[in-house]
Amino acid sequence: MCFFQENKAEVRYHDLMKNFEDALKSRAQIECLDASFPSTIGINAFRGFLDEFHKKKENKELPKVETKKERRRKAKDKDKEFVLVCS
Repeated sequence: MCFFQENKAEVRYHDLMKNFEDALKSRAQIECLDASFPSTIGINAFRGFLDEFHKKKENKELPKVETKKERRRKAKDKDKEFVLVCS
């Protein structure tokens, strides 16, 4: 079930996992991989990916978006030559 609040869509973890499991199993049926395809591995991999993403989001470790100004500064620094001075 999906909830919409102020330009946000919220999907419950359980519903997302169930939808992914159904999609994976139906795709396996289409490809005729019923018995030989280990769908549990795919589901567990997806669960691990979601858990890792959720942990990063909680810790606010999401990758920082580099601004245009920072990219220009890095490009200028590449052109400069730095000398190591030992004392």
